[in-house]
Amino acid sequence: MFETAPAAAMRLRWFAVLGVGCLALTVMAVAYAPLLAIALVLGLLVFGVAFAVHRRFSVTMLWPLGLVAFVQPMNGLRPVLNASYGDVALACTALFALFTLRVATLRPRLIVPLVGTFLVLAGGMLGTLASVGRNNPLIQTLPDIYANRVGNSLFGLGDVVSPTLKFLIGAPMVIVIFIMLDPHPQLAILLTRMYAAGAAVSAVFALAGYKTGFDVINQRASGLGYHWLHFALSGVFGFAVAVGWVVSATDWRSRCAASIIGALCLTAVVLSGARSAAIACGIIGIYFALLGRARGLAWFVGLCSALFGLLWTVHPFLPAGNVVNRIFNFGSVAGTSLTLSNADHENAMRDAIVQIGDYPFTGSGFVSGLSAHNLFLQTATIGGPLAIVGLIVALGTVATIGLYHLVRGVPTLQWPRIAPIAGVIGYMALAQFENILWDRHLWFFICCALLCVPTLSKSGDSSEERPGGPESKYLSSGQQPDVSVESDEKDAVVA
Repeated sequence: MFETAPAAAMRLRWFAVLGVGCLALTVMAVAYAPLLAIALVLGLLVFGVAFAVHRRFSVTMLWPLGLVAFVQPMNGLRPVLNASYGDVALACTALFALFTLRVATLRPRLIVPLVGTFLVLAGGMLGTLASVGRNNPLIQTLPDIYANRVGNSLFGLGDVVSPTLKFLIGAPMVIVIFIMLDPHPQLAILLTRMYAAGAAVSAVFALAGYKTGFDVINQRASGLGYHWLHFALSGVFGFAVAVGWVVSATDWRSRCAASIIGALCLTAVVLSGARSAAIACGIIGIYFALLGRARGLAWFVGLCSALFGLLWTVHPFLPAGNVVNRIFNFGSVAGTSLTLSNADHENAMRDAIVQIGDYPFTGSGFVSGLSAHNLFLQTATIGGPLAIVGLIVALGTVATIGLYHLVRGVPTLQWPRIAPIAGVIGYMALAQFENILWDRHLWFFICCALLCVPTLSKSGDSSEERPGGPESKYLSSGQQPDVSVESDEKDAVVA
């Protein structure tokens, strides 16, 4: 569908407003003006939502939701009650979704993960009842536990309520928000790109020497993330999105923008020093290489060789805790960091196995089952077999979609729709060595990834299968954003 000149000009205006708003927000947040930054978040969202409602949910809805996606990787900027700007934006989005709620389209690709996360939550609450009830015979019911051990803060200080609510807000509630919003796949693709742009901006601050998130002892950067692991994970997601964008780009401007974002996201992985994130990027690269068949494998080998040579050349000039030093154990700083990190991982896994042995059927709940640096060990420690089943149900949806499209093949101009799925597959590899399960930016990206993937009709062609046709209620004015995604009929599978 071709845009008219006025429609294209209007779309460019909204992109300009979104860019200026994101830049101003970042500057205010980093300059320690939290009230101004929060006011900007609320103002942009309210104004954008009001205008979008006036336009009957046209493409202008992109920029308030795009702002929400942009701030998700910057979860280290926490102005109020240990809540980040991304949390504030998500809360506003939830209120908007409730205010404009219509009959939600219950999509299996979101309902199935929602059921899985509720199973993990139920297993965790059951494990909490078992462990706390055993240690304190006078407290035998969940209301007793949660009434007697309420923390002082919703997000940071409670030892039972805080982890439970963190998971509830971080996983199931984020999925519920997306179910209520029901964005069109094209809008979901744009949200993943805004997320990648936020990760790239975080990497720029790390390169510029932003010290608040920098671990001076281990020489590992966190950018605008809460921890170097969150910084690395956002880089992994951004890298996957950028690869799909580069391959599908039809003009040099888009290709340059995607290349810059991808390079900055890879820089985030390097500066974070997270070896698990490097493994995740390797898994993503292998997925894309297999998706591209013979040509993809050739590009993969060539780019990996060039990247290895570049990193080998520049790593002596990077902070001592960079990922190359930590992989090959170069330098005393990296060696000390590796020794402590490996010991911490091993001890945490041993403790998790002991806790699983103590509570094989229920887990030990959200009280003490969070330290294992392995996704499945952590889940089993939290909620036992019930939580493990829930985790498999939730992430198995992503794995099934990724495997199906890998076998079937995806046209190059459709790669932006499958690239976020590749990013989540990379997270699954990363999570085998880390304890990251419930963070809001993680499940925000997972929801976007699931909504990007085209639905297949019985004939095998991609279709959206929406009751109102291919238009979403957030893209109903006929203004189609240019995301370099075309129909299957116009492209051939990469040979």
